[in-house]
Amino acid sequence: MVKKNENNTDAATVAAQTHQQPEGAASQQLAAPADTVLAAAAEPRWSVQAVAVPNKRRMRAGRLFTETPVTVTRSEFSEHEWTAIKNDPHLKLIPLDE
Repeated sequence: MVKKNENNTDAATVAAQTHQQPEGAASQQLAAPADTVLAAAAEPRWSVQAVAVPNKRRMRAGRLFTETPVTVTRSEFSEHEWTAIKNDPHLKLIPLDE
């Protein structure tokens, strides 16, 4: 049963209107565990650059790569997209964190 106040408004609606947590609701803004933060910070970074392409640009996995190297992480792509990037002969990948 939903608790209502004197204006016949439930607690969740009042909380949403006043930007507060409804009574009894768990906080949704919990801090990430330290090991999760460290794991994200330790994720290897890669430099990706288009090479040997006539127009100096290469589209792969929904991203445009040019002669100017860009830094990416593996988690930015699905498994299929990452495989396409790694196997593309016109993209040069260099690990940055080794």
